[in-house]
Amino acid sequence: MALTLDKLTRQVAAGLEPGEVVVAACRVMPEGAAGEFIFQATRFAGGASGYVVNRKMAAGMLGGLPDQERDAAQTVGFPLAPQLLLVLSDRRFMVWAVAKFSSKATELLGAVPLEELAGVERGEGKLVSSTVPRLALRFRGGQELGLLAARPHTALLDELATAIDARLSPE
Repeated sequence: MALTLDKLTRQVAAGLEPGEVVVAACRVMPEGAAGEFIFQATRFAGGASGYVVNRKMAAGMLGGLPDQERDAAQTVGFPLAPQLLLVLSDRRFMVWAVAKFSSKATELLGAVPLEELAGVERGEGKLVSSTVPRLALRFRGGQELGLLAARPHTALLDELATAIDARLSPE
């Protein structure tokens, strides 16, 4: 089942203000957060033995969120979780938590004022052993936060980046 902007909009409808319109949205994972996500999934599937083996594997192979990413996010008040849904509306830039196994938006973690964003940059990043689309959010204070999208979300990531660029560009 493909994720579309309409489906993502329905997931966050309860958190929208009256008359607010979703412009773009995409599920992402903070760069470096894959280890924690894989640990949670294998812990669920592998029981106690899976817990020990897979915790070491996730930590050793993938590491946690890099300090620079965590620091950049904390400095600008950008909420972090292993999986996020980024939503750009006609009024604000929202960050939602995503359920571990259902991929649905569960909770509005916060909103980042558009004035805090200085720009976006598209590129490529690593998710385990795959090269995936990467979106770097650059903030006014010079911080940068890397976000990765799995292949099925490439088009949504491009739409989100284009919509942010359009909002930040002088008219």
